[in-house]
Amino acid sequence: MDSHLLTATRKKKKKKSKKKVNEQSANGINKPSEPISKEQQYKNIETLIELANEIWSVVKDLAKNRPEFVEYPDQKKMDFFRDSFHYKEFMDEFPIVCRYMICMGQYSKKAFKRFLEKIRICTANAPPPTERKKGYMEEQWIMRQADYIRYLWEAYQKGHWDSTEARLVWEDAYKRLKGEFDDFKNKHDDIKKAREEEKKQLDASNARELIERLGSGLQKLDKSDTKLLKELLKNQLYKKRYSDCMQRLLSVVPRIKYTCSGVGIAEPIDESIAKPTVKMIEHVDEEKYDAIPDQYKLTESEKKRLPTINE
Repeated sequence: MDSHLLTATRKKKKKKSKKKVNEQSANGINKPSEPISKEQQYKNIETLIELANEIWSVVKDLAKNRPEFVEYPDQKKMDFFRDSFHYKEFMDEFPIVCRYMICMGQYSKKAFKRFLEKIRICTANAPPPTERKKGYMEEQWIMRQADYIRYLWEAYQKGHWDSTEARLVWEDAYKRLKGEFDDFKNKHDDIKKAREEEKKQLDASNARELIERLGSGLQKLDKSDTKLLKELLKNQLYKKRYSDCMQRLLSVVPRIKYTCSGVGIAEPIDESIAKPTVKMIEHVDEEKYDAIPDQYKLTESEKKRLPTINE
């Protein structure tokens, strides 16, 4: 979640922009400043705060001059801002900030600045991508959103706030955001599975149509393609029969679960047997045989296994 989206070109147009905000449009809404071009980018915290303040000004004008806006459902409020103004990039980058601002009517410049500073520090101290655990970025995103909710709560407290209560606010926000994020991932996985199943059905339908066209003579294949198609269909048929057979067997005879488990102990290995040896036989004269050490002489059993040579 990098906050790198806004340019600092608004300072030169500050007076002109302020004049525009003070002008009322025909429907009673203050006009925001002109949308930034695609070539412009968000450079630093101050420019992000400036844009957030501008959005907050528009929200307050809507609440004042369009009372029906306050009665809109939350999603309709968010869609109205996306469709009517040029804040889509900012809303995508800071969804929780915008939701509290637009839907709940809560915003604090101080809280937003603390939030951006926390992002900057955590980004600078983040481990390299190759050393990050799975889900690291998602976890960081959720934690930073919980930070903003805590900072916003602290900003709305009058006088000194209790640190224990602030920590509880953070934990509650984290749990809710974590739950929403997990629900979103689960729904995404369900949709992915549904699409994969739909693709399988479509592939099966296409294969069935091809077989029908081949059977009716509307389409022909050469010998090699025909042979390959037969092998593929045969394998699919065997797999289907195996799956059906296993389902019928398990419906009658349930799978027996193991009752215990353990680690086996290997028996000692005889190294003389385990290590293969190769012996080479050399024929020597009888008068020299007695001079050879006994360890190199054949045993009686080895002599018996030698093939006999017919003289």
